[in-house]
Amino acid sequence: MNLRLINVRISILFFCCLLLMVSTADACPTCKLALEGTDHGQQGYAYSIMFMMTMPFLIALGWTLFIWRSLKQAKKLALVQA
Repeated sequence: MNLRLINVRISILFFCCLLLMVSTADACPTCKLALEGTDHGQQGYAYSIMFMMTMPFLIALGWTLFIWRSLKQAKKLALVQA
């Protein structure tokens, strides 16, 4: 088996194990109270923090997919023209 493929599989397994072991993460005391209580203002604040934490990763994923598709289309075009 390819060493790179083994490393990728081990990494995926490691991150899956981390996700399964993590309980609810409390970013700050306000978020902790919001998750425990029923106040919609605090709960909205907690959701906004989670949203802000995930956006950089979603933007990076979007750019990665855009570049990957562009390279894939360029490769297809090069094969057709050759």
